[in-house]
Order: sequence, then C-alpha cells, then structure tokens
Amino acid sequence: MYPKLQSKGIAGGPNTGSCAVYAYYLDHESRWKKEHGQDEKRIPFFDPEGKAVSLETVISAIDSNKSGLHVEDAKFFSLILNPSEKEAAKLGGTREEKMSSLGIMVDRMMDRYAEGFNKEGVQTHQDLLYFYTIHEYRENDDGTVRPGIHVHIIVSRKDKTGKYKLSPMTNHRSGSSGVIKSGFNRDSFYRDCERIFDTTFGYQRRISESYDYNNTMTHGSNEERAAMIQASVQEEQIRQQVTASLARRAARLAQEAATEEAKRQRQAELARQNEEKKKRNEFWNSYHSYYRPTIDELKKQSNAAFSLYDDIKAQRADLWEETSDQYRKLKFTYDLLLTKQKELRRARTYKELLRIFTKMMLFVNPLPVLIASLALQVLLEGKKLYDREKIQVLRKQVVYIREEIESLKAKQDKLKHAQHDSLRQYIEVKDKKAELTQQIQALKKELEQPRVEIDLDSVAKELSKRKTAQEESSMSQVYAAFGIYGAMMSAETKVDLELDLLSRNNFIEPILHPNGGVADFNLIVDGITLLASRAYSDEKLAAMLEKWCGLTGQIPAHRLANKVEDNDTVKSLSTNQEQKIENYSYGKQRTR
Repeated sequence: MYPKLQSKGIAGGPNTGSCAVYAYYLDHESRWKKEHGQDEKRIPFFDPEGKAVSLETVISAIDSNKSGLHVEDAKFFSLILNPSEKEAAKLGGTREEKMSSLGIMVDRMMDRYAEGFNKEGVQTHQDLLYFYTIHEYRENDDGTVRPGIHVHIIVSRKDKTGKYKLSPMTNHRSGSSGVIKSGFNRDSFYRDCERIFDTTFGYQRRISESYDYNNTMTHGSNEERAAMIQASVQEEQIRQQVTASLARRAARLAQEAATEEAKRQRQAELARQNEEKKKRNEFWNSYHSYYRPTIDELKKQSNAAFSLYDDIKAQRADLWEETSDQYRKLKFTYDLLLTKQKELRRARTYKELLRIFTKMMLFVNPLPVLIASLALQVLLEGKKLYDREKIQVLRKQVVYIREEIESLKAKQDKLKHAQHDSLRQYIEVKDKKAELTQQIQALKKELEQPRVEIDLDSVAKELSKRKTAQEESSMSQVYAAFGIYGAMMSAETKVDLELDLLSRNNFIEPILHPNGGVADFNLIVDGITLLASRAYSDEKLAAMLEKWCGLTGQIPAHRLANKVEDNDTVKSLSTNQEQKIENYSYGKQRTR
C-alpha cells in the first residue's frame, strides 16, 4: 500500500485556484450518509493534531496559505491512501480500530512526506498544513456504493509557516544546481510508505503486491519484467514450502494437544457425572424425608374422598349432582399429581428433577382445600336428608373434643411452670377447657334425646365457619410444612434460613421459656401467626428445637427442664405467684 500523489485533474478541476471544489467533493460521503439515515456514522475532516474540523475551516486554511505563489502555480496537492482487502484486515477487527489505525498511518506517512523535501524547517507532519478524511465506501459506475475503506488527504503547497514551497511533483534529486536546490523522490516515498505500513501492522507483503513489482510491470523492460516475475515465483515456492512445514508441525502439535485435551475432557466429564449424581442423591434424600410422607397422606385423603363420592353417587342422584363439580376439580388435580410423580421417577438429571418437582408442588398445595371442600359439601347436603347423619357427626365431634381436651391437658402440664406469656397461655387453656366441657355436656344432653330436631340454617352456618377455619388451618400447615420446616432442616446457617424464609414472605420467631431455653416458635406465614406446636407433631417440634440449637446456640427448654425435678418445680411456685395467677385470671374475665 502506498499513497497516490495527484497534481492535475483533481476531482475534475485544476489545483491552481481555490480548493473549495475539491474539498466539497471529499465531503460527498458525509452528505450521502446523512441522506440515508446514517448521520451518526459521518466522518469529519481532521487536522495534523487529529482534531475534527469543519469543511469551511479546511477551505479557509488552504486558500489563505499561498503567499508568494504565482497564478499558474499549484496551491495544493492530493494524496490518496487506498489499502487492499488483505491490508485493510490488518488495520483491526472493528470500525473504531480501523479508524484509529488509519490515523496513525497518515501521521507516519506525512512524516516521511515532510522528510522527502530535505528542508531544515520541514521535518515532521506537524510542520505541514494538511487535512484528511476517511471514506468507507466507493462509488460504482451506476451510482451505487460498495464497501472500500480509503483516505483522502489535501495538503497545502506551502509549509505551515508559509516560508517554504513544497512540491512532490518535481523530479530534482537533492541537487544543488539551478534554482531548485533539492527535490522529492516519489519512488523512494512510495517504497518507504509501503515499508512503514508493513512494519507498523506486521503485514507479510509478497513481491507481487509491492510497488516495485507493479512499477516494473508497467514501466520496466522485458528483461526487468521477466526477472521480477521469476523472483515472485521463487518467493511463492519458498512460501509454499514454509507453509507445508508449518502445517506438518501444526498437525503434530494438534494431535498432541487433542490427546491431552481428550484426557482433560474425560476427567471433566467424570467430575460432572459425579457432581450430578451427588445432587440427585441429595434431592431424593430430601424428597423421601420431607415431601413423600405428606404427598402420600394427601393421596390417601383423596382416595377417601373418592370413596365418599362414590357412596353418595350410588345412594342419592341429587346429592351427587351437587358434589360433581368439586369431584372433577379434585380428580383433575389428583391425576396431574400422579403424572408428575411418574415423570419425577423417569428424570435423569438434577435440573430436570427440580423442574418437575416445582411443577408438582403447584398441584400439591390445592389438594387439602379440595378434599376439605368436597367432604364438607357432602356433609352439608346430607344433613338435609338424614337425622342419623347429624347424630354421627355429633358423635365424631365429641371424639374430636375429647382428643382436644387430652391435648390441652398435656399442654397445660407444660405451661404450669411458665411465667409472663406462658401464664397467659395457661389461663387461656383453662378457659377453653371449661368451654369445651360445657359443649360436651350440651352434646350429651342432645344425644340422650330420642330424636334431634335439626335447624338446617344453623348447621349450614356452623359448617361454613368450620370449613373456612379448616381451609385456613390446612393452608397454613401446608405452607409451614413445605416452607418453614423444610427450610430450617436444610439450612446450614441462621443467615441462610432467614434469607430463604424472607424470599417466601415467611418468618420464624423463637419463644423463650421463663426458666431458660427455647420452648416453641411463632411461624409467620403471609402475615398469619401460628404456633409450631399446633402445626407439627411433637417429634417435628423437637427436631426443630435441636436444629435451632445447632444454628444459633440457644438450648431447648426441655433440656434445662430435665435437670430439675418436677416436684421441686411445683413447690417452687409461691403463694404470691398463685395469687398473681388468680388476680390475672379475674382481670382477664372482667376484660372479656
């Protein structure tokens, strides 16, 4: 690549007058980009410092730097820097890199341009007065454009100070005879620019691409052309031999690298398989420990609901129609749950297990609500037809109340030694026990009657209230079982537990026993507070207390309680404390 120097016929006009016509011509690509919606890609003119200048500045600076020149003298010259496709590829991969490389090349070639005049006051490109712009397209004969990056330079005849006349078109060669004491060697300039490009960008230029080759083919004799062609052929043969040698060496290195790479790939694949197996085992351990028992219980309750539905369908067609909608919803959810369980067993990767399990959880959550809804609706409709069913329900309620009393008695024994919040809970248990005892007495009287007259409206309201309470309790327990309990048992640190629960809008607060240690937990699920002792079995509550001790260091209350004998603990309640309990109970009753 070398610059093309032009003096005459620049853009169809002479260079003895103003440069306005030529400068306006050089700005044509910028105007074309603006017309075609590429205004952000317009490239301005640049001065020797690399600063952007306007078209008017270029014309004014060149036209005003002509003192001492005759009318017929050239006022400016044109240089065109036109790299080939292979040369342009060396400028950089991106548009910005190419622009920066061309700017560097212009500075270095104009340094060589200044040195070519052998003037003491003109040594570098900063001593010259010139401007350049970069074009990214070339115009075809039919007016269309094609990609082709190149540079246009317009340089003043005189130097920056206006002292020296600089003409690259003179043929004098550093002589001292005549008026002109020195001249500009264009052949040497072209070769040096070519060398500068190759050195700057690491370009391996072939003889057939050089200025000497093209100049010899155009202006040389037959003998000179034959010698140049022979030199080009010999270079190509040597290049092919070197290329073949490098290819053989590259093949050997590639084979060696492939062997080592294959070994590394096998090791990486084995490590990946081991990690995948470890994750799958951890998933199945967690699934069988925490989720499988709950899912099996839901399936059991669903089958019981299906059996109840079949009995109603066989006995009463009108009642079957009332429950058919709930049955269809329950059957659809149950079938989807079974399908996802089958897919889970067929999953082969940890990622696939998580994806299927997440979808399965979406079907598990509605099951308790659907089961309760179907059962309650069947019972509600059944009360309208059979008094016997009412008596059976009342008997089941008696059994449930007795179980509640036994549970409350057990909790009452645990709350005897509590103070502050534990005392209030103890009093509430006593009050609730009294209320439940009254209910049992009322139910016993009602069962002793030969026939029970049923107020269907009251029954419907009562069952509706119980249905709502049961739905809320089921949802809270499900959320707690699949959320807080699982998160606590799988957490490694307290911070991990809090972050996991916070992402689900869940919280857990320890309840401290007055005598020391953690006795229970407040579970906060979507703003609803529930005691852990009501949501879980004693075994799970004990497991949660032990896990909490491992995360925070707070010792469970039952460990401390085992160190004190029960009789000594009961005797330790002084008469003043008993009086405080009675006063508190009396105040609470007055408040109610």
